[in-house]
Amino acid sequence: MSAPGGHSLGQLQRLELSHAICKALSDRGREQIANLKVARLLIKFHNSSSTRGAFLEKLKEFNFEPDFIDYLYDLIIQFQSSAGPPVKPASSSSTTGPSNPRDGRHDTRELDRRDDRQDDRHEDRGYDRRDDRRDDRGYDRRDDRGYDRRDDRGRDRRDSRDHRDRDREYDRRDRYDSHDDDQFKRPIGGSKAAALDQHDLWGPIPSALPSPPLSGAQTASRSTSTKRLQHRMSSPDRWELSQLSAAGLRNEDFAQDFDADFHPVPMPGRAMTETEEAEQDVEIELSDRMPVFLAGKARQALDMSPIKIIKNPDGSMMAAANKQAALAKQRAELRQQELESSLDSVPNDLSTGWNDPLSIPGSRTFANDLRGMAAERPDEPEWRQAVISTNTTFGRQTSMSIREQRESLPVFRLREQLIQAVRDNQILVVIGETGSGKSTQLTQYLAEAGFAANGRIGCTQPRRVAATEVARRVAEEVGCRVGEEVGYTVRFDDVTSSATKICYMTDGMMLRQCLIDPDLRQYSVIMLDEAHERSLNTDVLFALLKETVQRRPDLKLIVTSATLNARKFSEYFFNCNLFQIPGRMFDVEVLYAKEPTTDYLEQAILTVMRLHFSEPEGDILVFLTGKEEIDSACEVLYNRMKSFGSDVPELIILPIYSTLPSQMQSRVFEPTPPHKRKVILATNIAETSLTIDGIVYVIDPGYVKQNTYNPKLDMDALEVVPISKAQAEQRKGRAGRTGPGKCLRLYTSSQYHNEMHDSPIPEIQRTDLATVVLTLKAIGINDIFNFDFMDKPDMQFMVHAMQQLYALGALDNEGLLTRLGRKMAEFPLKPQLCKMLIESVNLGCSEEVLTIVSMLSADSEFFYRPADDQVKADQARNKFFQPEGDHLTLLTIFNAWKQAGFTKTWCTENFIHHRAMKTSLDVRQQLLSYMERYKHPIISCGRNYTNVCIAICSGFFSHAAKKDPQEGYKTLAEGTPVYIHPSSSLHSKHPEWVIYHSLVFTTKEYMREVLFIDPRWLVQVAPAYFNVADVSRVSKHKQQVRLEPLYSKFETPNEWRLSKRRPTHRASQTFG
Repeated sequence: MSAPGGHSLGQLQRLELSHAICKALSDRGREQIANLKVARLLIKFHNSSSTRGAFLEKLKEFNFEPDFIDYLYDLIIQFQSSAGPPVKPASSSSTTGPSNPRDGRHDTRELDRRDDRQDDRHEDRGYDRRDDRRDDRGYDRRDDRGYDRRDDRGRDRRDSRDHRDRDREYDRRDRYDSHDDDQFKRPIGGSKAAALDQHDLWGPIPSALPSPPLSGAQTASRSTSTKRLQHRMSSPDRWELSQLSAAGLRNEDFAQDFDADFHPVPMPGRAMTETEEAEQDVEIELSDRMPVFLAGKARQALDMSPIKIIKNPDGSMMAAANKQAALAKQRAELRQQELESSLDSVPNDLSTGWNDPLSIPGSRTFANDLRGMAAERPDEPEWRQAVISTNTTFGRQTSMSIREQRESLPVFRLREQLIQAVRDNQILVVIGETGSGKSTQLTQYLAEAGFAANGRIGCTQPRRVAATEVARRVAEEVGCRVGEEVGYTVRFDDVTSSATKICYMTDGMMLRQCLIDPDLRQYSVIMLDEAHERSLNTDVLFALLKETVQRRPDLKLIVTSATLNARKFSEYFFNCNLFQIPGRMFDVEVLYAKEPTTDYLEQAILTVMRLHFSEPEGDILVFLTGKEEIDSACEVLYNRMKSFGSDVPELIILPIYSTLPSQMQSRVFEPTPPHKRKVILATNIAETSLTIDGIVYVIDPGYVKQNTYNPKLDMDALEVVPISKAQAEQRKGRAGRTGPGKCLRLYTSSQYHNEMHDSPIPEIQRTDLATVVLTLKAIGINDIFNFDFMDKPDMQFMVHAMQQLYALGALDNEGLLTRLGRKMAEFPLKPQLCKMLIESVNLGCSEEVLTIVSMLSADSEFFYRPADDQVKADQARNKFFQPEGDHLTLLTIFNAWKQAGFTKTWCTENFIHHRAMKTSLDVRQQLLSYMERYKHPIISCGRNYTNVCIAICSGFFSHAAKKDPQEGYKTLAEGTPVYIHPSSSLHSKHPEWVIYHSLVFTTKEYMREVLFIDPRWLVQVAPAYFNVADVSRVSKHKQQVRLEPLYSKFETPNEWRLSKRRPTHRASQTFG
């Protein structure tokens, strides 16, 4: 390569330089195939360049940052300098090169001949021969020699290479982060002496090169990886390096730098020191320490019978639910096979431009193809196209004015009686069916009667969408903008003002206001709407407001319910009065199945068809468990009805579930055309949240999808379970609103009485309580076990929540809130995310962690895979992957979107949901305001992500897992087998230690949002949860190890070994 002070690059140097440039570009989020093209262009252009200025001008065409341009130029110069010693010009008598290096010319003929010989050796003896040797001696040989040999030798070599590559990457990043335009940059892949020829370009070399400061954790991590490498670099690795050197393929200067960076590697036969052995034999185990305030509680919780979420787990209804889950899995696999077969039918030459990394410019039209992707969505199924027709107007149509609509509601006739009842009672329970006007009219009646004169009227809703939509409807009826007289407050979105008189909010936001002001002085009336749903926060509000009304006699409390069994609410609130809004109910005939069904989905479809063919006019409502079941039933029903032709009356098939677009949801409210019938397939959203006129027939399979919490796994799971008797009665009532009806229950009378609870299990008895306990502690309620809940939570859940908060540092040894716990309670986040965010301030990386927390709090899938563009979608996703894990992948996505100006076009081009990104941006803005309010500084760590990983580990240390020698991973807390989710950036990496954000259960327990960690961080960030095992005694893990025979064909049947036990000379960090 002709350049000032440089030498020509041989084939091996060009290959190494190309790889280094690709790696640098990949770290900045650029696409892999484009990186190779850029690298080839840079090398080719530099070969023809004689000045630094011309090369820098060429680099600007790629829109790189100035510091990165300098870095790339340095990289090429360093490889150029390390190609060989400079050849002294004939005209110069100096031994150090030409007197004027900028103008000097080197004789490169001898150097070219040397490069040619080196290239020939490389092609004939180098990589090919080494690869053959690895294939013959490495993986294949390990496979033939059996399990033990693969573990003892092969795994050592793989681990050493993994650690070596990882440490090189961290060192390279540190050097790049500390780069200064005015200082000399140490060459990568060459010695310091080899870079002396460049001093004319960069000025004098400083005697002491500055290095970026390292935190204690970083220093420990670097020391740990170094010592691990010392031990794990085996004699075959040293032999391989010596063979490369003998073949002329190993640069000795590079070898010296390698040894200097990673310290001398022990030669064969060298014994480890006592210090090295002690560090290699560290075992991490769970701590036995129990805080004083939980003494005896853990044993008491184990002795108590847990709350039965399912009344009869071995009954016929649960057997049918499990079978339906298996059928759903088969349907999903079948659809995937059909999709893959359709993709295989596409000619391969259509993607030639993608497969060829050296294709001519203009042949790769990735961005152009993606810009039009919104118009290339896969075709809708035929049944769904039939639902959406061009001549249909969506929504419920009415010619009545707003006043006439208000006066037509059942509650209007009882307006004066209701207002008087509120005046006469401090606490009132109002019972009224869905659609009676409770949510929209009660607040207006009270405001018109003057109850808002001395404070706001607050109304809680269990769901975010309900709070915002009801507020918009009431604002329309009042005649104001949302945020003026009528507003709403939900998490990360407050649309209120000083003029707001009626405020709708989620129950979680009301709970946070109790944290700020337990007496709720700004409210004169509080209405807990939809109390029958028994959400977690509503149950907590029951207990808090029960105490508040005793301290504030002027505060009015109204509890509304859509179910008739509201006597329990009255008994809990001091036997308060009930106020019932009568509805229009007609007789409903109930029919039970004669025998249990094993496939309730098929039975529901057959029942719809029998009703349609044999019963008089009237619409049908079918209750199913979720989107997958509803879509499958719609498709099957549509195809079967289509096969009958036009000889039968038309059946209009309409789905309804929460994620369905609003325009399709509104179809269910339209009146049915004459001589036709509507069938609506719905989730339990149609039990109480929707009022659909015209329903005459209800088909009830008897199942619902319910969220349950497993404290051992710290995992929420949606499980199909039998409904309660109260839910069955509520479903039956949907058929008697406009006239007599029928309810066909696809379960027997015996199943109804023996396998169903009387009422639904409240959410507080089947969910994680850590956030609730933290909030109650912050309010000042320390005796959680004796708190006046309407239904006591499971004691195991309470103990687990307090142990978790104690390990996070939110509670002290007496169970009282610490200063850290007080800070954590100020954020509207889960405790783990709060700890992670607060710790990032101390570690100097709050800017990055704030973004990661915002992305995790969005609770959305960011990537999507269109059925006809899965390959492109995977390529777009993979370019964001980071070697550290998914958390930093999320950070990379957000930063790339930020650089693109937060545009929707960028999201479309990269197969990313714009709505999810917009939500994360809104969450970040709100969290930023919290950080500023509590004076937490926002600090960026640049590209040094070590402290970011430690901050994440400080919150989610209880989600640590270690690679299992047989398959997958095992959690450290319980030893449960778990697996990395296929969508993770670490799915094919298999790091030894990881932490995860959450577990999801499909066919296996999969870890989502996985991050690679150093295991020593666990003891550092969670000393109350983990500790280093005492080497003088047998650890708990080793006590549980059992003997089992070896399954190696090379060993005799009489030989035994300890299962999952590594040899003593290996590095041991075993757990679980």
